[in-house]
Amino acid sequence: MFGEKKEKSPEPQKRAALDTVIGPGAEIVGDITVKAGARIDGRVKGNVSCQGELIIGKDGSVEGEVRSASAVLAGRITGRLLVEGKAELSSTARMEGDVTCAKLVIEEGAFFQGHCQMSAPTTP
Repeated sequence: MFGEKKEKSPEPQKRAALDTVIGPGAEIVGDITVKAGARIDGRVKGNVSCQGELIIGKDGSVEGEVRSASAVLAGRITGRLLVEGKAELSSTARMEGDVTCAKLVIEEGAFFQGHCQMSAPTTP
């Protein structure tokens, strides 16, 4: 009852592991290819290809084509976004370009200027 410590059950992993992080203040000019998940909090001028989940933090930006399995955008993309699964634009996101994805979530306050093409999810 009171004072008893309960063992916490481990929470299921909600997001795929990130093996690449581009930190704040970093600027990369050129293309990036990542075999798992990635997080961008700096600036990338070039194309980004990510086989896992791509997270662009609120201070992160990409100028170029972005491809990923899933994407969470809180920062800025200027260019095309091509996502196999779900693309999420948070309230601080700024997307200037066309989006192709299976599912799209846009929070209130997000900026999206471009076209969206929904692709049917693939079934086994």
